[in-house]
Amino acid sequence: APVQLYRDGVTTDYRSMETGWETSFVQATRHGIEALRRGEQPRLSGRDAREILRFALAAQESARTGAAVRLEPDTMESQA
Repeated sequence: APVQLYRDGVTTDYRSMETGWETSFVQATRHGIEALRRGEQPRLSGRDAREILRFALAAQESARTGAAVRLEPDTMESQA
C-alpha cells in the first residue's frame, strides 16, 4: 500500500520507496558529499556519522558471531 502524506491541505502519495536499512547509509553519504560540495552543513556531523558506523559494525559483528558486542565510549569524543 502506498504511504500518503497530508500537509497544508496537500496529499502526496509515495508508492515506490526504498525500505532496506542500507539505503539510509547510501542516502546519508550522498547528502553529506553534496552538502560539502555546496559548502553547506550536512544533516549529520562527522561525529554522528562515526557513531552510526560504530553501531552498524558492532551489529554486524554480533550477527556474525552470535555474541553480544559491547560498545565502549568513543575515546575520540572524550578528547574533543
